[in-house]
Amino acid sequence: MFTFKTKIRYSELNSDGSIRPEAIVNLLQDCTTFHSESLGASVAFYKMENKAWILNAWQIEVKGELKLGEEITVGTWPYEFFGAFGLRNFIIQDKDGNNVVEANTLWVFADIVTGRPVKLTEEYTKFYTLEEKLDMDYLDRKIKLPEGVFGVVEKPVKIKKAYIDTNKHVNNGRYIECAGEYIKDNGKVKRIRAEYKKQARIEDVFYPTVYDGTDESGNGIICVSLNDENSKPYAVVEFDIYT
Repeated sequence: MFTFKTKIRYSELNSDGSIRPEAIVNLLQDCTTFHSESLGASVAFYKMENKAWILNAWQIEVKGELKLGEEITVGTWPYEFFGAFGLRNFIIQDKDGNNVVEANTLWVFADIVTGRPVKLTEEYTKFYTLEEKLDMDYLDRKIKLPEGVFGVVEKPVKIKKAYIDTNKHVNNGRYIECAGEYIKDNGKVKRIRAEYKKQARIEDVFYPTVYDGTDESGNGIICVSLNDENSKPYAVVEFDIYT
């Protein structure tokens, strides 16, 4: 497992002092980037090969609170490669070594010129050591919109230059940031799921449709479909909420 240590920053907090969902995502995303960079599988290396790892889905379980100034350890490891896909786990631990966040991700290895998946070969997997899969409740990567819930169409969100990363599309965390705008002020996030369906770029616009419902246990669920002008989703983001 690759790890790095850091602290929860003031800039990562909501107005109630809780950590913002996209801040969690950014910590995990930074960890996998640091891991690959340390192995020689850097952003620059893949760019020379016209390749990139594109995130397909998040499942993030928030098991405890992350507070201002708290010392944390962020860790990640891959556990399976198949076809053009890679599976990777993440954890965030508190200073006592307790898992405060556990996560699973699915990545697609793609040609950045054609946008098409590329079958993984030893040339690209040799950098990584596969480790044991994290013991957690794994959910389907596909997110179903809540049944029997009317979706409210919100104001369009124009893609800002600041949203774009080195792959020239909207960074993974920015989708979570945009969707998180529709969580009610007193809502605490205990699970984040995201399914990325197509890449959004600088000239694009999100047309969010928000579904406010409950799960089988009666807990709140906010599901946000970040759509294009034809109501086709760029991404679907789901938050399990408690108050």
